[in-house]
Amino acid sequence: MDTDAHSTAGATDLWAFLTGRWQLTRRLVDRSTAVEGRFDGVVRFAPDVDALLHDESGVLAWPGRDKVPATRQLRWLPASSPWAADVCFDDGRPFHHLDLSSGPDQPSHDCRPDIYRGHFEILAPDEWMYEWEVTGPQKNLLLVSRLSRLPHEGLPE
Repeated sequence: MDTDAHSTAGATDLWAFLTGRWQLTRRLVDRSTAVEGRFDGVVRFAPDVDALLHDESGVLAWPGRDKVPATRQLRWLPASSPWAADVCFDDGRPFHHLDLSSGPDQPSHDCRPDIYRGHFEILAPDEWMYEWEVTGPQKNLLLVSRLSRLPHEGLPE
């Protein structure tokens, strides 16, 4: 993202950019078996008293298995700049810090004995992506998520 990235995104801060509903497609690659799965769903970002709530729901599919519903909730807390957040699990445990103030960011999360290395990037005014490379003795995964803003018409916020 160049120096005009945030004006290109049409938002004054991370909250304004994220708030709303997003179509989510996630590719999941188990590198230890070369099996690929997919998650298709919707993410809703909604302001709360002190955070931006990330509520994700959809369907997870792995080859040879029944599709199953899947959900995840996170809390995005204000941080050091308008384009930064401290992302926490829904129970309040810290997940990672994110700062998109100067473009893409590469946070990490130590989930012993494995480590998550991320890449977050705003691609266009209504599109962004993030990926996690998970390595360690228990996991060897690549999770690639693409998000596109859903239209506001007829959709409750």
